[in-house]
Amino acid sequence: MTTHRLTASSPATRRTVGDLLTAHRAETATAHRASADTIEWCRSGRFAGDLLADTPTRPVPAAPAPADTAPIDTAPIDTADLAPVAPTPVVPTPADTADPAAADDTEAAEPVVRSRRGLRRVLSGVALAVVTAAAIATGVGVVVFKVGFATVLSPSMEPGLHPGDLLLTRAEPTADLEVGDVVVLPRPDAPGERYSHRVVAVRWSDGDPVVTTKGDNNTAADPQPLRITSDTVPVAFGHVPRVGGVALAGQRPWVRVALIVLVGLALFEALRRAILRRAA
Repeated sequence: MTTHRLTASSPATRRTVGDLLTAHRAETATAHRASADTIEWCRSGRFAGDLLADTPTRPVPAAPAPADTAPIDTAPIDTADLAPVAPTPVVPTPADTADPAAADDTEAAEPVVRSRRGLRRVLSGVALAVVTAAAIATGVGVVVFKVGFATVLSPSMEPGLHPGDLLLTRAEPTADLEVGDVVVLPRPDAPGERYSHRVVAVRWSDGDPVVTTKGDNNTAADPQPLRITSDTVPVAFGHVPRVGGVALAGQRPWVRVALIVLVGLALFEALRRAILRRAA
């Protein structure tokens, strides 16, 4: 066998290395092109269609119909035999029928209604306070200070007292009676009735005062002097015009009891309202 030694400087060596480099470059370029084509194929989405096209398929047999299934009647339906269906009426709700203008008026009227309610509440509270104070004062005067009431029935005491005026009396000791006092005494000619006249004379007989009275509007004194045998006598200390007929009932015992009950109820109502106001 003949052996040829190649050296780097020989022409045969140079040709062999050049052929190898050329072949390597060609293979590298081919691999790059194949990689680029694969990437473009994946990006374009054609790979899914190509895979489905290459996958073999076979038809799916249809499911057999059940033996007991009745055939479906496909005959046309006569619409003339169908009754028309009445539409369901739509009932409007209060929110649908509400007038926007009325709603605005209602909202505008709410502050007025609240202010009226507040004013009514204040006025009722003031009225209750006044009635309660008057009832308390009357009850204390009747029970504690023995205040009495007498109605002027005739014009005999004018111009100071008129018919219908209410006299406020206080029980004074009989021994302290003086000329000029207006006293309330029983009428000697009408049992059960009383009259109010001014004392014009006082004299003592057997330890009891005997008084002579006279109306301020009368020209003469009362014809019959009265002996007072009680320890006290009602003496007027003031009057209220035009309310005598109402207060005359206060002389009766049951009216005094009713007055005390009224005072108690007024106090209870005032306390109840105060508790409710504090709770609210």
